[in-house]
Amino acid sequence: MSTKKLIRTLHPEIRVIDNEAGLVDYVASDESVDSYREVIRAKGWKFTHFEKNSPFVDSHNYSSIGQILGKVESWRIEGGKLIERVRWAKDMPESPLASFGWKMTVAGFLKAVSVGFYPT
Repeated sequence: MSTKKLIRTLHPEIRVIDNEAGLVDYVASDESVDSYREVIRAKGWKFTHFEKNSPFVDSHNYSSIGQILGKVESWRIEGGKLIERVRWAKDMPESPLASFGWKMTVAGFLKAVSVGFYPT
């Protein structure tokens, strides 16, 4: 049995852009080792499918419309980081989870997001 311990430095970065609109910039990925011992190089990101439909969902759960918390409005690579601008569906009474997530973000409890990807 291996006793190797994975050490990963997280660099959660968020910036609330517009409280009224529910806009936040998140560092969604960088080139550090992830929990699967993978490194995603920023220059390797391809957004062909994502740009057609870019929902912001709870915990990678695409199983139901009820898991949609908002949408990723834009993304960019900056300094080796993938930065996503997210618009939370914070004011939709049908989405209490989105409202909760937005409040947790603004209060400083939700500091990071993650991305799904297919390695190439």
